[in-house]
Amino acid sequence: MTIKEMYKCKKIVGEDSLLPLPNWYNHVIEKDIDELDLSDVLKMLRQRLFLKVAVKKTIDFLLVNPFIGELYEGELME
Repeated sequence: MTIKEMYKCKKIVGEDSLLPLPNWYNHVIEKDIDELDLSDVLKMLRQRLFLKVAVKKTIDFLLVNPFIGELYEGELME
């Protein structure tokens, strides 16, 4: 099940869809939960989007590596 289906959200259209954050949003809502990567999860947490999914994926990532991060070690834990 994609994020789009879970949260019943719609793509951003128009000129705004070309900006980096709306472009990422349009891309991430088409992903299944299993397809989310660390970068997606970190951005979801920073933007406070789809938090239920983000927290579940955070726990999954931290169980494998508690020091995981995109920019520095421990970033996700922080």
